[in-house]
Amino acid sequence: MFSTILALATVVQNPNPDALLLRWPAVHGETVVFHYATDLWVASKNGGPARRLTSHPGMETRPRFSPDGKFVAFSGLLDGSVPQVYVVAVNGGQPRRITMDPMGAFVFDWRADGKIAYSSISGSLTNRHDRLFLVDPKGGMPTTNEIFEIGTGDFSADNQTLVYNRMDSFTFNWRRYRGGTQGRISFYNFATGKYSEMPQGREQSYFPLWVGNEVVFSSDKEAGTQNVYRLNPANNRVTKLTNYTDGDVSNLETDGKTLVYERDGAIEMMDLSNNKVTIFKPEIAGDVSQVRPSYRRFGGEVSELALSPTGARLAVNARGKSFSVPATTGDTRMLMGKPGVREKNVTWSPDGAHIAFMSDESGEYQIYRVPQRGGAPELVKTPAGDRIRNFSYSPDGKGIMYRTHDNRLMWLDLESGQVEMVYKGGDANGSADISQDGRYVAYTAPTESSQYGVFIYDRTTKKTHSVVDGFYNNSVVSFDLSGKYLYFTSNRTFGFTPTDLEITMVQTNTERVYVVPLLKGMGNPFLAPGDEEPLPSQEEEKVQATTPEIDFDNMAARVMPMPWGPGAYGGLFGANNGVFVWTNGNLLKYDFNSRQSVPILQGIGGLAFNKNRTKGAYVAGNLIGIVDLRPGVQVGQGRVNLDNVAFTWDPKAEWKQMYWEAWRYQRDEFYDKDMLGLDWQAIGNKWAKLLPSLSSRADLSWLLGKMVGELGTGHAYVQGGDMDVQIRSTPAGMLGADYAVENGRIRIKRVLKGLNYGEEYQSPLGRVGIDVKDGDYILAIDGKNLTANDNIADFLVDKVGKNVTLTVNSRPSEAGARTVTVQPISNEMRLRYEDWVTRNREYVDKMSNGTIGYIHVPDTSVGGITEFMRAYGSMGGKKAVLVDERYNGGGFLPTFFIEYLKRDVLTGFKPRHGNTFAVYPNYVEGPKAMLINNYAGSGGDMLPWLFKEAKVGPLIGTRTWGGLVGIQGGMSLSDGGSVTSPAFGIFDRVRGKFIAENTGVDPDIEVDWTPVDYKNGNDPQLKKGVEYLMEQVRKNPVPAIPEPPFPTVKP
Repeated sequence: MFSTILALATVVQNPNPDALLLRWPAVHGETVVFHYATDLWVASKNGGPARRLTSHPGMETRPRFSPDGKFVAFSGLLDGSVPQVYVVAVNGGQPRRITMDPMGAFVFDWRADGKIAYSSISGSLTNRHDRLFLVDPKGGMPTTNEIFEIGTGDFSADNQTLVYNRMDSFTFNWRRYRGGTQGRISFYNFATGKYSEMPQGREQSYFPLWVGNEVVFSSDKEAGTQNVYRLNPANNRVTKLTNYTDGDVSNLETDGKTLVYERDGAIEMMDLSNNKVTIFKPEIAGDVSQVRPSYRRFGGEVSELALSPTGARLAVNARGKSFSVPATTGDTRMLMGKPGVREKNVTWSPDGAHIAFMSDESGEYQIYRVPQRGGAPELVKTPAGDRIRNFSYSPDGKGIMYRTHDNRLMWLDLESGQVEMVYKGGDANGSADISQDGRYVAYTAPTESSQYGVFIYDRTTKKTHSVVDGFYNNSVVSFDLSGKYLYFTSNRTFGFTPTDLEITMVQTNTERVYVVPLLKGMGNPFLAPGDEEPLPSQEEEKVQATTPEIDFDNMAARVMPMPWGPGAYGGLFGANNGVFVWTNGNLLKYDFNSRQSVPILQGIGGLAFNKNRTKGAYVAGNLIGIVDLRPGVQVGQGRVNLDNVAFTWDPKAEWKQMYWEAWRYQRDEFYDKDMLGLDWQAIGNKWAKLLPSLSSRADLSWLLGKMVGELGTGHAYVQGGDMDVQIRSTPAGMLGADYAVENGRIRIKRVLKGLNYGEEYQSPLGRVGIDVKDGDYILAIDGKNLTANDNIADFLVDKVGKNVTLTVNSRPSEAGARTVTVQPISNEMRLRYEDWVTRNREYVDKMSNGTIGYIHVPDTSVGGITEFMRAYGSMGGKKAVLVDERYNGGGFLPTFFIEYLKRDVLTGFKPRHGNTFAVYPNYVEGPKAMLINNYAGSGGDMLPWLFKEAKVGPLIGTRTWGGLVGIQGGMSLSDGGSVTSPAFGIFDRVRGKFIAENTGVDPDIEVDWTPVDYKNGNDPQLKKGVEYLMEQVRKNPVPAIPEPPFPTVKP
């Protein structure tokens, strides 16, 4: 044992000259700073020992040298979950925080004049692009300018000209991206106010850097691989400096002599005098704590639970491992627990002898069962081609039913090993349940109407019977344990839903629970019998081991509603002569013996039953308990001790498992089964070579992004995960204002007024009774003096929602100052959005003399529908409508907007008193146009496409994002992170082509919005939209509604 420990220690201490996943390099002279294992390190560019520059548990990235090379600025998570700008001496020392930006700050340059340049969404009306900020490394108020959108960039030596990417599409998991959020090389001169761009096609060009009077950058203009190029801005001549075909360069940085960049996890260096490339090989020695196996308790991360037949024990899954836990006393047992293997779908056998689960030990998920008292796992063999999504035991324990990735519902006979198919087709959303003797399988499946019907498969006769067809949509099915009833939920309760604006066909609360008596001769179970003397003993019926013969004749006619009204029923579970329902976090039970519905548990987030459904294991927040399912039980009773749900956690083994599971998920769910012609196995193997080099969970996220990014398709997201760092975040409050430093003080340039009629729209400084105006100075906060050397955010830390006293004055002096009490907010983006929309509406109204209406649609989900309807009611009387979908974040398929924007107005109304009006009083029959930009995507791609195809009007602005291969949820990884797979493409049925994917939707009238426009207070896209509509109104005015003559009655 001693020799093993000594060997391990030797491995830890030995320097590694071949370490990979070195990222974010920067160079100054002979020194390189880089990111590795969440920290920053420095080393000679010739290699040799590397020295750790930062050691905080939080992540540190994006280092940049000061002009003299003595300091490094970086973005770090040292003080919370939001990155801030820090500065640290190259020789070492304590990092000093420079910003306290509630929205985060990302360093990209340290200018020659000493100012640090960073980007942030602070001050933006949307989270879809950052703004440029400059801050003094000594601190003070950051300043903004006309660069209102930026991804990364570099200032010239005289600080006058910024070369930059306007968009940050280099952060996408999307190789060969060709959509509207395009990486372009832009130039802006602050002295002359001139803006220009490098000529280019639809390729992506990123990370521009000044080298003297020229610019180096990366581009995938040839062969779809990011290479290094050099541009002469004087004549736009471009020279290719590298010829990679197998890996992209990224995160370029230079000191003017040496160029450093990432490529496939390594850092390469180019001597810019001769373009010679070498690999940077520092010797890294030191403890990498994130990869060290450790014994951890995971009782707070339970993701699944299954209750034993008697309720004496609980099987749980936590962090991909299965455990058997006692209800009250006893030992906790890990069932399999191999490092680097994930288990899920933990399930008890009906006799309580085994616990079954799925495991990917073989590289594919297979079913195993293990004796619940301990023993070796046994593989439950299924056909090799069956990739299993989930499974369940039959109540008699003789079979297992499972669903495959291609949505086949299969039955495995455990004794014979024979497999039969119950159903094939549809999708993964169907519900299924098994009768007590395993003979019948009830399930839901889509029908020709596209709505789900309910069916029963008889395993004895091998016949499928329809219970109810797809005339209505049906969801969850469950057998009564007595075998006498089948329960299901169905959307068949319809009625008129009043709305405030107009009559609609909208239907809500259509779902109810229904029951079908299954046996021949059964009467109505809801009818009470006549008065009779009770029998001496009327015990509850026992659960039937054999299901009686089902009468399949005319089953739909026997459907009856359960005595619960319309609602949302998330769970349905047949009991013995009754049924449980789970709705809005509450568990209810209806019992046919008493003919009563009673509440069982309230405020639960999940539930698992024992075999006879007399006991339940519930989840309520972080609490898990086991209780008898009877009226009067409360959350908190029957608490299960999960302290011993623990094991030695091996991070690198877990990361490897998550990598390959994410790879399989794309293989099985990506919308094209041929993976767009890519060799998906080769891609998996290519990036898997970096698995041994992972030094943090963030590295894994990067690696997953690279792997899924090879698909070159939108909506391929990698999210969350256990970063193994718990840093308490204390954000700074925001007052809802823009500031300037003047006369040694901080002055309010503009107050965001907000909208006082709605709490969600109110501004701290704009509320009724708050006496603060544009131009006022903030002299103190809570009595602490505030000067030009201070950052107002530092005075508002931990002040969100709390009373704060401001000392304000119209002059930069204490004389005549007044105090006001306000409550800072955590995010002022909503205020900026409302301010922008209001100013746009006022501009359109003023420019058109009140004849053109304006509607902004921020997304195609709840927010977009809300904003659309807020504005739509005021469109009556307008001659034209300008629909603005710039920055649209997507959501639902947006056909409903088009239904409101293009209507056939066939009738008018002529009252005796009042004005003549059309059938749709708010509908504008005049011309319409839509504003689009490169930040609108997904549903924001679909909306302008539909607008154009429906011939509602032209599109004005810039090409949209280009992401119309959608997702259906995602897949959770064992540590709580997730990945998505682009699961369906949307295509044009007329032209037979997929719509907008990796191209975007092109405008009919192209109009850009540059820093020059922003500086001058102009919105050329908005202006062009109004000009176009005014011209259309002038050329083609909508005639007044013609009024017919009244009939004349002749005698």
